[in-house]
Amino acid sequence: MIDFFYIIKLLISLGIVVALIYGLYFFLNRYGRNFLQQSSDNIKIEEIKFITKNKGFILVKFEKSKFFIAFDESGFKILKEINENED
Repeated sequence: MIDFFYIIKLLISLGIVVALIYGLYFFLNRYGRNFLQQSSDNIKIEEIKFITKNKGFILVKFEKSKFFIAFDESGFKILKEINENED
């Protein structure tokens, strides 16, 4: 009798877990795109050039300005800012 009670309790718990996973899957498929894709068109990477494996340059457009950025293992450094009217 006790073993039967534990098996029923286990099956009910398993059913609840499966229902929660399915509910989360359904919610993310239906509404998750709005939460996960909150991208804006203000920042765009226009070009990336690698010099070596971990070093290179990036040209980034942010609103009406462009930034020429160098990167390596230690981080990023803005080399030049180009305004739209300076082209």
